[in-house]
Amino acid sequence: MQTIRGLCPYICWIEPTGDVEADVRAILAANGKPGTLRHVLKVAEAALPWAKRWDLEEECVAQAALLHDISAIMRPADMLVYAREQSWSLAPCEIEYPFLLHQRVSRALAARLFSVKDERVLSPIECHTTLRPGCDRYDLTLFLMDKLAWDKEGVPPYDALLTQEMEKSPERAALAYIEYALKNGLILDPHPDLLAAREYLRNFLSI
Repeated sequence: MQTIRGLCPYICWIEPTGDVEADVRAILAANGKPGTLRHVLKVAEAALPWAKRWDLEEECVAQAALLHDISAIMRPADMLVYAREQSWSLAPCEIEYPFLLHQRVSRALAARLFSVKDERVLSPIECHTTLRPGCDRYDLTLFLMDKLAWDKEGVPPYDALLTQEMEKSPERAALAYIEYALKNGLILDPHPDLLAAREYLRNFLSI
């Protein structure tokens, strides 16, 4: 079974120092990913005020934000190869669109390259695109900030909606995003975890 290093000889690896932000900056710079760096820094900055408001451990929220797209250094086709070699259970949409695996590969890199063990960091990374049933507020915070601090130009069309709902709760905001995204065709092939998260949040909120 190949490691990520063996599978991806094109990746320029670094020796982690323990300073997560510095290490993320270094590895993304070494692999020509300035756009990804801008995005993760923006997500981290946006997340911290809400982490305080929702009484979350700020260091965990910051680390999850900084590491959530670390798999950008890897080609999507190789993500699929790696997932199969690890015997991961794969949804049809992950096979058709291997980029969807980046959240799961980012978790693997955070754990193995950056030696992260805290589930308050790893779980949000693993589900920041699709969310998951049973999600907690660490998961929800990264999910929401990733959507608000998107990597496109301008303000997301759902910005006002999410900001309004976040004033009520992260659960309401996450459900509002999922409903909006599905209704407006923002998601080409909904992941089963996203649909399960919608049902979980509906039940949680008794909607």
